Amino acid sequence: MNLPPKPPSKTSPAPGLAGDPLEGHLAAQELLGALQAAEEIYLRLIELGRNQSRLLQGGYSEELLELAKRKESEMARLSYLESGMRRARSKWDSLQSSLPETEREPVQKMLARVEKTLRELLQLEEESSRLLLQQRDQILGQIQRLHAARKFQKAYFSPLLPHCQAIDQKE
Repeated sequence: MNLPPKPPSKTSPAPGLAGDPLEGHLAAQELLGALQAAEEIYLRLIELGRNQSRLLQGGYSEELLELAKRKESEMARLSYLESGMRRARSKWDSLQSSLPETEREPVQKMLARVEKTLRELLQLEEESSRLLLQQRDQILGQIQRLHAARKFQKAYFSPLLPHCQAIDQKE
């Protein structure tokens, strides 16, 4: 007596789909949590980037050093988070097709939000880099002018040539 195949249960994977729904749900929750944490870090980095631009424009080098330390700390947090997020993302990639739209949609929306936030952060960092390069070029120009002025002064106002020190003055 041949019985028809048993339909898949809600906890076992459907034929042709990777993973079971519970595993997919857990992967979605894990990735969602990691994405939310990453977004928070990106938002803090954006705020630090805005402060950096303001400090660069105002020429506050001491405060820039403190800000750089804070950015470095946030980047360390992000690096740690991303190692876990890679694992969650790989699970998500293999399991998302087995999930209903109601579970996929929040993760997809969060992915889009994080991408948008990251683009904003990258744009802000590019602007700061341009500003830093402009300031560097201005400082180099000032140094070159100062160097040229010193060479001029050395050539025309040398202590070895006392008669050349006051060319335009009558004796």
